[in-house]
Amino acid sequence: MIFGSIVINLLFFTTGYCTSTFILSGKKNVRNILFSFPLGLLMFSLFWLLLNTLHSVLTGNESEYFSTSISIVLCVIIVVGTVVNKKSDFKGLKNSAKNLCLLITVMLLTMALHYMKITMIFGDSYNIIAWSSSQTYILSRGFSAFGLPHSNLSAFIYADFYNYSLHPILILNLLSIMFYMILLNNDKTEKIILKSVTISTLLILFMSNNNFIWQSFYINLHVATAVYILMAISIIKDNSESGFTKNIYITLCLVALMLTRMEGVITSFFIIIFYLLNGDFKFDTRRIIFGSFLFFSSVYIAVLGFALVGNRSYSPQRYILFLLLMITTYLVDLIFIRKNKKILRNLSWIIISAAFLTLILLSLSNDELSKSLAIFASNSFNEVYWGLTNHAFVILFAVICYNRIKTRRHNEEHDSHIYLFLFSVLLILILANFHPYRKGWFDSANRMLFHFMPLLVVWIGIEVNKLIFYRKY
Repeated sequence: MIFGSIVINLLFFTTGYCTSTFILSGKKNVRNILFSFPLGLLMFSLFWLLLNTLHSVLTGNESEYFSTSISIVLCVIIVVGTVVNKKSDFKGLKNSAKNLCLLITVMLLTMALHYMKITMIFGDSYNIIAWSSSQTYILSRGFSAFGLPHSNLSAFIYADFYNYSLHPILILNLLSIMFYMILLNNDKTEKIILKSVTISTLLILFMSNNNFIWQSFYINLHVATAVYILMAISIIKDNSESGFTKNIYITLCLVALMLTRMEGVITSFFIIIFYLLNGDFKFDTRRIIFGSFLFFSSVYIAVLGFALVGNRSYSPQRYILFLLLMITTYLVDLIFIRKNKKILRNLSWIIISAAFLTLILLSLSNDELSKSLAIFASNSFNEVYWGLTNHAFVILFAVICYNRIKTRRHNEEHDSHIYLFLFSVLLILILANFHPYRKGWFDSANRMLFHFMPLLVVWIGIEVNKLIFYRKY
C-alpha cells in the first residue's frame, strides 16, 4: 500500500513542479517547490473532472476508469515534455542533484506519514474517499467532487486503497506558504533569523488551537481550500512577474478554489474583487483573468444546474443569480470602474461597509440570524475549539491598529489580506440568514472561518515584522 502512496504523491509533485517551473514560471524556486504538490493535485483533478464530464455529456454515462487513465497520461506528458525540453530547469548536474533530493524528500515524507496513520475519517470524509460514487451523485448531495479524482486514482492503483498521506502534506504546504508570504513580504533581508523566529512563533500559536489540529488530520477539503486561497493571492501579489503565464497561474488557482467547495465560486469572485480591482492591477490584465474565470465558472454552474435539481440547500437558481452578479460586475468594470481610480482605491472599504450594513439590517429582521451570530461568537472564542488563539489575535489586531493610527499608516499594500478576512467574517455571518449555525465542531461557520484564518496570520506576521524590525514605520 505504501508503494501506491509514493507513486501518487510523486505524480502530483512532479506534475506541479514541472508546470510551475517551466510551463508557467521558473523564476522563484522556493515558491515553485512549495506550490508543486497542490498544483499537481489541481492539474490531475482538473483533467479528471473535465474528462469525466465530457464523457458523461457525449455518452450519457460517467467513466471513472477512462478519466483516471487519461489524466495519468496527461500528467506524464507534462513531466516528460518538461524534462526533455532544452530550456527546462532539469539540465546540468547541479539541477539534477537538486531535483533528485526533492523526489527523495517527497518519498521519505510519504513513508513517514503513511506509517504514522494520523488522519481521521468522520462524516463528510466519506464523500472524499468514496471512489465508487459518481460525480453527479456527490454534487447532487451538496458536496464538492474535487476529492473524487484522488480517490479514483488511489483505487486505480490498488482496489479499495486510499492515499491518506495527501491531507497531512497539504497542511505542511499551508504552513510553509504562510511562512513564505510573511518572510518575503519585504525585500530587505537583514535580521532574517529574528524574523524567522517571530514568524515561527505566530505559526505555532496558529497551530496550537484544537480546531486547527482537527482540520489538519480530518479528511476533508478545508485545508486544500486554504492552500489555494494563499496560492492565488501570493501569485497576484508577486510584482516581479507579469504576462500571460502569470494570468494562467492565477486563473488556475481561482478555478481550484471554485472546485474545492460548493461556495468556492463566491470565494474566487471576492479574491478578484479585493486583489484585482484595487487599482494596482492593469485593466487589461484583470479583464483577461476575470473573463477567463467567468468562462470556467459558467461551465461549472451549468454542470451544477443539472446536478443540484431538487437540492434545497444549494439550489441552481442561487448559483445562476450569483453568475449574473459576476457578469454584471465584469461589465461595470469594463464600462465604468476602470475609468474611475477613486472607486478602485476605496472599493474594499465600500464592500466591507455594505456587507456590515446588510448584516445589521438582516439581524434586525431575523431572530434566527441573531441567534446564529451569538453561536458564532461562542464557537470562535470557545477554548475547547480554538484555544486562546482568537483571543490572542484580537489583542494583536488592536495593538497593530493603534500603532498604525499613531504612525499614520492608513493604507499598505498587504492590507488586502485583512480586508478580505474581515469581509469573509461578515459574509459568513450573512450566510447564516439562509443556513442557521450550531454550536460545536461541525458548525459550518467554524469550518469556513478556517479557510480565511491564514490570511489573518499572514497580515499579523507582516505587521509584527514591521513593528519589531523596521522602527521607522
